[in-house]
Amino acid sequence: MATRLGLGKLSPKMRIVRDDITMDFLEDLTMIMRERGVTPRDLSDKTGRAVGTLQSIIYGTAYPTLETLMRMAEALDYDLIESANYTNWQKVKDQQ
Repeated sequence: MATRLGLGKLSPKMRIVRDDITMDFLEDLTMIMRERGVTPRDLSDKTGRAVGTLQSIIYGTAYPTLETLMRMAEALDYDLIESANYTNWQKVKDQQ
């Protein structure tokens, strides 16, 4: 999957993710956090990432590594695979 996303052979800690799936997640991130009652501090506690790092990602001034993205999604009980399937389905539908 990493190669399919154009991420090459970098370790998950080094990959910066800017694909459609990630962008959809990041666009919805504040809404997801609000719905689940999660603060940046809560997300930091659940992911092991610094609050400042997460705030930069939340406010769109930084992109997450693949590892951070996966930890954030897991902490928020967000299914990246289901989202990817929906995103791909929408693209196909829009092209018809």
